Amino acid sequence: MKTSEAFELVLTEEFMEEEICLDSLFLHQGWNLISAPYDCDWQDERIEVIWQYNQGWSSPEQLLRGRGYWIKASETFYLILQKR
Repeated sequence: MKTSEAFELVLTEEFMEEEICLDSLFLHQGWNLISAPYDCDWQDERIEVIWQYNQGWSSPEQLLRGRGYWIKASETFYLILQKR
């Protein structure tokens, strides 16, 4: 068995109970500090507020790759990211 095959097998067994989208972020209920892997949009009513800091606090219209964001979630869930 090759190393990559063993790695895939471990990942498959570990996540078999719940399918996980690679384009998602796991958010806990309450405040989460996140960064996006690429420029993206989101649509989810479970997000109460998103804040970014850029010479002052503001609520962004999209998430930009590599920047930090505070997200307040009303419950624990996977936020699906929509690549731009």
